[in-house]
Amino acid sequence: MAGGKSLLASSCSLGWPVLAEEGILPHFFFFSERIVGICFGFFIGVCATFLMRYRWREQALSGGMAKFGVYLFLRLNFFGTGLFQVFGTRKPNELPRRKICGEEKSVMKERCRVLFVCMGNICRSPAAECIFRRFVKRAGLSEVIECDSAGTIDYHQGQPPDPRMRQAGDSRGFVIDGRARAAEEEDLASFDLILAMDRENLADLKSLDRQGWYGNKIRLFCRFASGFSEQEVPDPYYGGPAGFEQALDILEDGCEGVLNFVRSRLLVRG
Repeated sequence: MAGGKSLLASSCSLGWPVLAEEGILPHFFFFSERIVGICFGFFIGVCATFLMRYRWREQALSGGMAKFGVYLFLRLNFFGTGLFQVFGTRKPNELPRRKICGEEKSVMKERCRVLFVCMGNICRSPAAECIFRRFVKRAGLSEVIECDSAGTIDYHQGQPPDPRMRQAGDSRGFVIDGRARAAEEEDLASFDLILAMDRENLADLKSLDRQGWYGNKIRLFCRFASGFSEQEVPDPYYGGPAGFEQALDILEDGCEGVLNFVRSRLLVRG
């Protein structure tokens, strides 16, 4: 009984399609937008044709009404799809998704925006932003890939990056600049990929997603750092110079992985 209540509570908070994506319910319960649109249009078109043919007996009139019913069928396919988008499971400002090699991915688009997030937005995330921007520029993709950084708290709002991180970045040729800001709910809609430096940041970002609409965008940064076993980027704020060097090592490796992911999975190939 407790399991039933848990599943019901999950369905109310996440929505049935999200449960299917998580493997709780099988996917065959759900139809694509196009199928729903076609079925809706077909139903309306057939009903209109049936009523018009048998309500009026005159052959000429019924023939014209039958043609009108076919027209409704074709026209309402598009209306049905739009109706499904309004009342169905599509989230606002979300890209359509599909499975590729067992992994859910967004339909490719011409521009992509990436947001890096840590706690205060003065150490790890501004460094990731500046490193990633350098890699994007080097790849000649500055016109199609944008990036920014933010924090999960506003304690350092408006402050520049930590001087120790700036110094460590300078030694590697990275200019780490910017002003700290806190992540907002609007960021979840406006960015295509949102990368958290650790699990606490990840949880804080997901708490902004009250409707559970943007979970497919929010990921751990270290998922893209193939050269390291760490699952999180350590926060160097309370440590010494070695901590900043370690964070930069992971950030450089991870930013290469993020760029490869964005270029191969999210951007339209020219």
